[in-house]
Amino acid sequence: MVHRFGSDRMWQTTLMPERKTIIDSIDPTRNPGDKHPSLIVLAGRDFGRQYFLHQGETLIGRDEECAVRLSDARVSRKHAKIAGDPGHQSGPYFKLIDLESSNGTFLNDQRIKEAVLTDGDRIHIGYTVFKYAIRDVVEVEYEDRIYRMATTDSLTGLLSRDYFMQQYSDAFHRSERYNRPFAVMMIDVDDFKEINDEYGHSVGDRVLEEIGRLIMDVMRHEDSAARYGGEEFIVLLPETAPDKARIPAERFRKKLKSHRFTKGDKQFSVTVSIGIAGYPDHADTMHELVEKADAALYEAKKSGKDVVRMPPLDT
Repeated sequence: MVHRFGSDRMWQTTLMPERKTIIDSIDPTRNPGDKHPSLIVLAGRDFGRQYFLHQGETLIGRDEECAVRLSDARVSRKHAKIAGDPGHQSGPYFKLIDLESSNGTFLNDQRIKEAVLTDGDRIHIGYTVFKYAIRDVVEVEYEDRIYRMATTDSLTGLLSRDYFMQQYSDAFHRSERYNRPFAVMMIDVDDFKEINDEYGHSVGDRVLEEIGRLIMDVMRHEDSAARYGGEEFIVLLPETAPDKARIPAERFRKKLKSHRFTKGDKQFSVTVSIGIAGYPDHADTMHELVEKADAALYEAKKSGKDVVRMPPLDT
């Protein structure tokens, strides 16, 4: 995706990484009236999210292999599946099949083992309610845009703080259940007020947008990042001990420091301070873990900025 920043040519054209959404799976050469079957979350943690149904099987459950993954103790690891063909000669044809789940799969309030889906059906699994819908590409794109508006920060393209905290809660409880490590990284732009004062708030906004892009450049697919507030960012790194989290943190810090921003005939660079804390090394509650990462960030600021810090293990 190519973004251009205004007619003053303040920045050069920047290539933004593509994001994975439901509409990535739609062939752009198809007619707008083509019908596409999907699941829409009507109630549950990911309200508004859409899952595009492909030919073959779509697994639903707690397991990381599931295409529709539900972090819910009432959901079995492989709870149910939807199998069928979106290009069937008589129209999209899919079946909902329960996989001998502990708490059952419900279709329109009836517990089922196997049933053919029709447009508008409601599927209830654990605490999540889905709607099975067959809509044209225009409707799909519209609803996907609404979902992204609710879950992403409009300036940086990263997750919104509220949606990130949902992901963080899921990751924490999953790590707690399976005794797996993960790390939290707090990032704050150094001397950001000076950037705004010298170059203006529009340039400050563009700096934040570019920082969001650079964060995505160093993230793995399984990591999550959000704009935490103002010029502060937060990154969640699953299955990562804090000492390992230092590697992408340093990579990002150095990459940003070497990056050059331009305003007219002026060039300037930007640095960040980073604090890292890990579960279970530094904390055993969600709130305390973020506090420890924030305290490490404060130490990074105190020590001269443009550094990565972690709290000592005995704090």
